Amino acid sequence: MNSAGTRSALVPVLLCALGLLYLLGIEEHDLWTPDEPRVASVGRQVAEGAWVVPTLNGKPFLEQPPLHAWCVALLYKVIGFDPALRARWISVAFGLAGLAVIHGLATFLASRRVGLLTALTLGLSFEYFSTAHRVVVDGALAFFTLLSVYSCLRGITADALAARLGWLALGYASASAAFLTKGPVGIAVPALSVIAWAIATRDLKVFARAHLWLAPVAFAVTAGPWLWALFEQTGWEGFKTLLGDNLVGRVLPPAEEGTRSHLRGPLFYFAALPVNLLPATAFVVGGAIDRIRRRKILDPVERRLYDFGFVWLALGFTMFTAASTKRYIYLLPILPAAALPGGLWLDLYLSGKADGAYEKCFGHILSIAILLFALALAVSGALLEGVSTPLAVSGAVIPGVIALWMLRQARSGRRSALLTVWLAGFTVAVLAASYTLVPAFDAIKSLTGVTRRVAALVPTERPICALGADETTRGMFPLYTGRPLRMLDDAQGLEAELRQSGEVYLLVTEKRGRRHRAMDLLDSHPSKLLHEDIRKGSRAFRLYRLYSSRP
Repeated sequence: MNSAGTRSALVPVLLCALGLLYLLGIEEHDLWTPDEPRVASVGRQVAEGAWVVPTLNGKPFLEQPPLHAWCVALLYKVIGFDPALRARWISVAFGLAGLAVIHGLATFLASRRVGLLTALTLGLSFEYFSTAHRVVVDGALAFFTLLSVYSCLRGITADALAARLGWLALGYASASAAFLTKGPVGIAVPALSVIAWAIATRDLKVFARAHLWLAPVAFAVTAGPWLWALFEQTGWEGFKTLLGDNLVGRVLPPAEEGTRSHLRGPLFYFAALPVNLLPATAFVVGGAIDRIRRRKILDPVERRLYDFGFVWLALGFTMFTAASTKRYIYLLPILPAAALPGGLWLDLYLSGKADGAYEKCFGHILSIAILLFALALAVSGALLEGVSTPLAVSGAVIPGVIALWMLRQARSGRRSALLTVWLAGFTVAVLAASYTLVPAFDAIKSLTGVTRRVAALVPTERPICALGADETTRGMFPLYTGRPLRMLDDAQGLEAELRQSGEVYLLVTEKRGRRHRAMDLLDSHPSKLLHEDIRKGSRAFRLYRLYSSRP
């Protein structure tokens, strides 16, 4: 396989791989806990009329602004609510659109091939890829922040005033759309990118060319109508929830221990970021090494792109680390910052311009990575319930053979051939995993069956009650059955319900084996267990019929 032929094969293999990874398997499993049922349920309730103030189980839900919920609601309006999992196509659309934007940004900063390789770097990153297969708001956030970054840089660097103002208006409107997706973080990430650009180019005039006066105008036009409508319906209380509880509350430490979830220490993201980027972590590490090793001989384009990407990543990483609440997915908006130097390094690696010790052993790194992936897939067939061992082993054969071939060819110098073959093998491994491991996880994380079974056991004229149900439980019933839960605040609420109706159908959800407080009330009331659904290591659902006196 000659170098020119392999180089020409890389692009179609790259496009085919990303197409297969992002378009296959979208409807192969149900919505999964913890986020998907809640987010999809909010979208359904928006479609049913809660356009200004999104609701969850009929109650106002302002954890995030409603732009993503509007998108899901519009899709449900077109295709209906069943199956609810089709809301994932919104995430796929935002994921692929983000790859198109990062391609445009890297092409603008360097070249078309760097653009393709940067899109590959971001597209293979685990957290970005997995988010495109989940009904969550973060994919939309990443798209709008990335579009804002691209547009702002085009505006800042434009010579003609009209072009500059046009691009900046689009950039500020996109940041405002990001705000409408997940709040102020949608503005903060693009703002940090402008600072990073000023540092990378060593040019403070960037801020003058940014025409910052245009930002509040674009925000007023884009987000102002919804904010005004929110104020008319909720007054200041809506803003307190949106900006106080869900912004300040997430950033500052909690006033009382145990009052907030997702609390993590300051070192959490140091481990999370490399995992989020896998397998593209190897590309980003290569970029960091190359930036240091060739610092004195980098050309201006390489230096600017490296510095912009790494400074933007460092600023965003610092911002997210400072917050008290942390999750892997929260880093999603800054993964494009890491993808930029990763894509540039891949281009330099393929051209032979980056040719240090790391590059010489990179073929072995790719080979070992895919070999470990294949072995993990084969072993999972024996360890996970519901996975066909022969199917898992056979799914690992092709990537395993490719890995062994790559190990033999790693020192051949045919870098483009190695990357092309590795990409094909990696795609096969991921698709094999999705069709072998996913059914096992679906049995644990799918809620459709238990929701409809419980709803069938409770007469339609009687409410399904729950005491202290989490957001997932509050979302699953309106989503899958159209029936809301009747939330009981405490034991007094349960007593009042029993006195009024004589019996209560009570749903109890226990997470990860933790005893639910409702279980303590069952001893004091006659009850009958109507249905039980236990998922190992996840959740247990129990439906009880409680009586005010023994039947």
